[in-house]
Amino acid sequence: MAIRGRGHRTFPSGTSWLVLILLVCIASRCFGQNYDGFYYNNSGTVVTITGYNGPGGAVTIPFSIPGVGMVTAIGAKAFFGSPRLDSVTIPGGVTSIGSDAFSYCFSLTSVTIPSSVTNIEDGAFWDCTSLTAFTVDTQNPAYTCLGGVLFNKSQTVLVECPGAITGAYAIPTTVNIIAAAAFAACQGLTSLTMPDSVTFVGDQAFYFCTSLTSVTTGEGVTSIGKEAFQDCYSLTSFNIPNSVISIGDYAFEYCGSLTNVTIPDSVTNIGIQAFEYCTGLTSATVGNGVTNIAESDFYACTNLTSVSIPNSVTNIGFEAFAYCFSLTSVTIPSSVTSIGECSFLGCTSLTSVTIPNSVTDLGFRAFEYCASLTNVTIPNSVTNIDFEEFEGCSGLTSVTIPNSVASIGSGAFSNCTSLASAYFRGDAPSSFALDAFRYTASGFTIYYPATATGWTTPTWMGYPAQPYYQPVLSLVRGLGTVTPSFNNLQLGTNYQLQVSTDLSTWSNTGPAFTATNASEVYGQPFDVGNWPQLFFRLQSAPF
Repeated sequence: MAIRGRGHRTFPSGTSWLVLILLVCIASRCFGQNYDGFYYNNSGTVVTITGYNGPGGAVTIPFSIPGVGMVTAIGAKAFFGSPRLDSVTIPGGVTSIGSDAFSYCFSLTSVTIPSSVTNIEDGAFWDCTSLTAFTVDTQNPAYTCLGGVLFNKSQTVLVECPGAITGAYAIPTTVNIIAAAAFAACQGLTSLTMPDSVTFVGDQAFYFCTSLTSVTTGEGVTSIGKEAFQDCYSLTSFNIPNSVISIGDYAFEYCGSLTNVTIPDSVTNIGIQAFEYCTGLTSATVGNGVTNIAESDFYACTNLTSVSIPNSVTNIGFEAFAYCFSLTSVTIPSSVTSIGECSFLGCTSLTSVTIPNSVTDLGFRAFEYCASLTNVTIPNSVTNIDFEEFEGCSGLTSVTIPNSVASIGSGAFSNCTSLASAYFRGDAPSSFALDAFRYTASGFTIYYPATATGWTTPTWMGYPAQPYYQPVLSLVRGLGTVTPSFNNLQLGTNYQLQVSTDLSTWSNTGPAFTATNASEVYGQPFDVGNWPQLFFRLQSAPF
């Protein structure tokens, strides 16, 4: 069955659409020989219908081709897009109906399947929007119908639903599998009830069910196939049961009315672009079984304000949250080792982000055009700040570069128009693009440790550069108290002492002070009796 989902957003450059159209048109006429409007191919006395150019209406496929043999198969796309086909009667010798055999036959209202047919491929009647019911010979050993819906004989597989179905539908409790494209393009379907017996939802099973608003899922489903609910524009809610292990590529792509999603702990795999363009989605919770947030999983979820990423996740993929315009904050857990290229690109409401020490791979353009970002923490585990990493972060005023960073790429902080200072904690990076800090704030200055190597002053690599002195903070213990003590202060510099109980949230201990001596003792001791642990840090201006 041909994949009809949107999938990729771009096409190969230089593609000649004229050539493609000509090839398709030529290929569509290579049906073989013609008998009474039916194209066919034959292998000996075995005949396959490959195309049709007759007048339409009520069509009866011939039992045999005179002088050639009996018709035993209807090939893939044989009646594809036949606009005048109203009904079709399939002869008793046919054993197989190929994929897309009757797809896009918009006028087709009825189909009679004889006892001889034992194989119907996925999507054989895709988008037959006028088809009200299937009729199956009661002697057929492989297929049956119930309420006009096509099933396998034991009714454990729902093969295909007629395209003209309207309103609500409840899947029988005998069904284990919903076949690929079973309900695809059933645009009148409004709600669905899925029993506990269903374990597998096939690829494109509910693709383009544009009126489907709700799905009640059973507790037996383990797999949701590729593009299973893609383009279900009206779907407002979907409960992913705790039984689900895998969610396929593009599974809920373009479900623009879906408002929230909770992925249970049972899920271990989420395919690429699974929730892409779910523009109504406001919150997402990812379960503890997921290790990878894949490529573009939440791409352009423009109303997503919050997302919960569990400690099980080790990788955030390419464009995973790109263009989530409403996302204001994100907590990246310490389990994450890789943040992919463009992963938070264009998250214009994101105000702060802490990258944990576990991250060793920070992909290019990961936070590009996060215009509201005012604070970012880059850990010592990062050795390379890639090209255009924070480009266009116009709200960023200061950035601290850890001593682990040896390389800064082209445009890494370019167009950060409010960026006034970059504080380096170590030696000058061995690789540095000259435009790394292009178009920053007027007076932008690089500050580096006075004892570090590779730097020059008053400029370095064309940027104003000044040394700073790294103060040393120590604690003087008393009876149930500690008193901070400072050394190596730079005279005339303003400092702010901060305290934390968890190394995550910091608060000022009091007003900032100006160093009048190289060594000073803080003016008040801290009572530590009520705290299992306290952490202190000293910041120098600008804060």
